[in-house]
Amino acid sequence: MAGNTVATLALAKRAEVWSAELKEILRDELQGMKYVKWLDQFPDGDTFKIPSIGDATLNNYTEDTAVTYDPIDDAQFTFTITEYLQSGNYITNKAMQDVYYANEIMSQFVPLQERALMERLETDIMALGGQQTVDNGNAINGVDHRMIGSGSGGKIGVADFAKALHALKTGKVPQKNLVAIVDPSVELEMNTLSQLTNVSNNPRWEGVVRDGIATGMTFVANIYGFD
Repeated sequence: MAGNTVATLALAKRAEVWSAELKEILRDELQGMKYVKWLDQFPDGDTFKIPSIGDATLNNYTEDTAVTYDPIDDAQFTFTITEYLQSGNYITNKAMQDVYYANEIMSQFVPLQERALMERLETDIMALGGQQTVDNGNAINGVDHRMIGSGSGGKIGVADFAKALHALKTGKVPQKNLVAIVDPSVELEMNTLSQLTNVSNNPRWEGVVRDGIATGMTFVANIYGFD
């Protein structure tokens, strides 16, 4: 008895599913760009200047004497562009004829080029942290601002967030909107802390044990003031 092989082959055909949004949704987020506020204020040209105004001074006053007037110090921070980057793309005439979504490809030139430039800039921003060394503690007001992690193998532990907060306070840094940019190994260190993974009093695996201490690219909880 012969079977209908045509129908069988038809059922066996594989269909390719294309999505215009799924890949974009799953792309990793750019984080470092959020913390460099001058990027949207950079003027035309190669030089960026930021005026700086000094603090007012205070003097003792004696009744019936002239008030002392002190000048306000001013200065200027100057940044100069020293690196020039470019991103260019093209599509061939054959692709224009053969590819049905050629117009969509060309419409993505500018967004993709912007993304490439932003990725490079973010890489440069994050690389600044890699240039720091612990050979010099960079002490400010007697407190080190560079340190080795207290976790296993030198990883950042909970105590390091407390140390960082202490260093910022002694350095008179404002305590608002503190952000810690860390490696994924820090999440592993937090997730495996014994006081968090002990479920003897948590039989339903609720909270951190069930969901982890981080979601997406942020910690679930604020750690000693750091997001």
